[in-house]
Amino acid sequence: MLVILLTLVAVTTLLPMVYMFISSFRTMSEYIYSPLGFPTRFRLDNFISIASGYPLLRNFSNSLILSLVSLGLSLLVSVPAAYAFAHIPTRWGSIVYVATISLMMVPIMVTLIPRYIIFSRIGILDSRLSLYLSYTAGALPYTVFLLTVGFKAVPKELVESAKIDGAGYAQVIFNVILPMGRATIITACILNFVSFWNELVQAMMFVSNEKLKTITVLVSTMGGRYVSNMPLILTGLLIASIPMIVVYVFFQRYIVEGITMGASK
Repeated sequence: MLVILLTLVAVTTLLPMVYMFISSFRTMSEYIYSPLGFPTRFRLDNFISIASGYPLLRNFSNSLILSLVSLGLSLLVSVPAAYAFAHIPTRWGSIVYVATISLMMVPIMVTLIPRYIIFSRIGILDSRLSLYLSYTAGALPYTVFLLTVGFKAVPKELVESAKIDGAGYAQVIFNVILPMGRATIITACILNFVSFWNELVQAMMFVSNEKLKTITVLVSTMGGRYVSNMPLILTGLLIASIPMIVVYVFFQRYIVEGITMGASK
């Protein structure tokens, strides 16, 4: 029974990808005639139209740069913070930790207007820096929480042994915490990268320069006001999904291992 249920869940999850793949080879007339049908023959017209009519490579590279830089910044802050929360007991550590992870309960939409006003006043609106800071700040609470849980699974004896041997905080992090917590860190990287890549609202709100727009913004603007070429839009969505599919296929085992790392602690 469980196998049947999991199979149904898997099929339901894969259906949108299959639908996008099939629809990307259809024409607009075929889609209007039968939205759920198959193409009469496989054409690459939609892919050619996107490649020739839209700055696909530029938007794709913008998304990649934005995701990688934001990911690096979030790890740069989260790893030392999570190590401190997990292995350095302090008087106010628990309070700061609870305050940090409680920010996960604050909806991103609540802070959009304040962020917009702040970025506008300090002069970084309509630049990559505004998205770097916004994405990093939004990812910190969950990343700190996930890494803290994972780092707590690292035996304290190893950390204390490294300190006795004269290792400083940085050496403990690089020589003990990072190797032992690799699965959790990779999991955090995957989840944050996917989140950054798929983000749309902030990318549209903080950046208006066409040269800085991301792939998700490009796909969202493909539709017209009254008539939308759905096969073309679905082709754009399929292309935008390729990096996420690759990431999950090659790193899926780290996601399970990282999330369950501290479960038995």
